[in-house]
Amino acid sequence: MKHPGLLTLAFATLATTAGADVVVSNCIIREPTPGTNMTAAYLDVKFINDEATQALRLPGPEDLTNAFIRDLSDRVELHEVKEVDGQMKMGQIAKLRLENDTTHHLMPGNHHFMLTDLKKRPKAGENYEVTLWFTYSPSVTCLAEVKTSAEIQEIFK
Repeated sequence: MKHPGLLTLAFATLATTAGADVVVSNCIIREPTPGTNMTAAYLDVKFINDEATQALRLPGPEDLTNAFIRDLSDRVELHEVKEVDGQMKMGQIAKLRLENDTTHHLMPGNHHFMLTDLKKRPKAGENYEVTLWFTYSPSVTCLAEVKTSAEIQEIFK
C-alpha cells in the first residue's frame, strides 16, 4: 500500500497522540531478503513522564509491549540482540522498558520488531502503518517507509 504525498512524509517522520507522553519517529521497515518470509521494523521512541502524566497514573517508566502492522503480518514480535557466551543472539522479549525522557533506538543489532509470516513482500519506497502498544499510554501509529538493506546500513552506520 503506497501512500505518496508530502503529508504522508511528514506523518512518517513523527507520530504522537494528542497530549501524548510517547513520541515515535524514524519508522522504517526493512525490505525482505529474497527467499525469506520475514523482515524487521526499526524506530525511535521516547517516553515523557511529566506532571500531567503522573496525575493520571502512578509515576514510573512506561513499557513498549508490541506492535501491529495489519497490512504486512499478524505476527510481530519485539526482539533484542545481546551477547551470550561471546556470540550475538537474538530473541523475543515481552517488553522494552522506556526510561523517562530518553530516546530508545530500535535498530539493527539492538532492539527491533520482527515480522514473520508476511502477507505480502514489502518493497522499497512503500509505506505501512505501524501501531505501537504500551502498558499505560494510548497506542501510537507511525507510517514506516520500506528501505533496502543498503539504505538501512547507510542510515545506521
